[in-house]
Amino acid sequence: EAHHGQLRKSGEPYIIHPLMTAELLLYLKPDLITIQSCILHDVIEDTPQTKEDIAARFGTDVAVICEGLSKLSTIRYRGEERSVESLRKMFIAMVEDLRVIIVKLADRLHNMQTLEFHPNKEKRERIALETLNVYAPIADRLGIFHMKEQLETECFRILYPKEYEKIKQERKELEEEQNFFLKEAKVIIGKVIPAEVPIIDISYRIKSPFSIYRKLSRKEYSYTHTKDLYDLFAIRIITNNIPRCYEILGILHNVFVPMPKRFKDYIALPKENGYQSLHTTVV
Repeated sequence: EAHHGQLRKSGEPYIIHPLMTAELLLYLKPDLITIQSCILHDVIEDTPQTKEDIAARFGTDVAVICEGLSKLSTIRYRGEERSVESLRKMFIAMVEDLRVIIVKLADRLHNMQTLEFHPNKEKRERIALETLNVYAPIADRLGIFHMKEQLETECFRILYPKEYEKIKQERKELEEEQNFFLKEAKVIIGKVIPAEVPIIDISYRIKSPFSIYRKLSRKEYSYTHTKDLYDLFAIRIITNNIPRCYEILGILHNVFVPMPKRFKDYIALPKENGYQSLHTTVV
């Protein structure tokens, strides 16, 4: 009702954007208030409807989140590296309810996915840089890795189109090898870990295009192609307590050959966002 008659730069009805943004949020299993706020997130800013109108029809919580989203839209990245950290801090300090940030991240992700419809190349690149420097790190700190990777991939596509296409193609060429490796590795791990050691889950991840690009770009490595990376495919084993993590690591290091200087203990030394696990590379 509020967005009736409004169109996006793509020419489609404006309501498609808040609905697609809400769909992107669903994998986080948000509560009803978050979903309502997401669908209404541009109403205060882009229509004559007010916070009071939203409160009257959907309740105070939804209205407060929508108002918070409207305030966040005033924060702008000007391309200065030194202001990035203060921008992130201001972003978080302005928010009373964490759901505001979660909706904002989904909003930015859908905007990034449709950014090619923006006619101004310079503005497209500024938005992508802002997303890469402000939004993706916030998703990372909140532990929403799936969204962080998606945001980075969209920024990579806009900022470095040639490199993006090259890595995308190289990843595609490795698909058969990847599927074989992941299937086999899962079976082997299942066989070598004794039945009395509880395995809650064995899953895997494939390195994201932007992570591949970053690693290939680092001067300390002499990698030139995606296939050169050791950690392109990774198996993730989840067990029920910390001592079991070290026990499983010991078993794997006895069965396979661990590579020197490829071990990281993020249980003893967690990452700044609280992430804890053991990383190893084996042959």
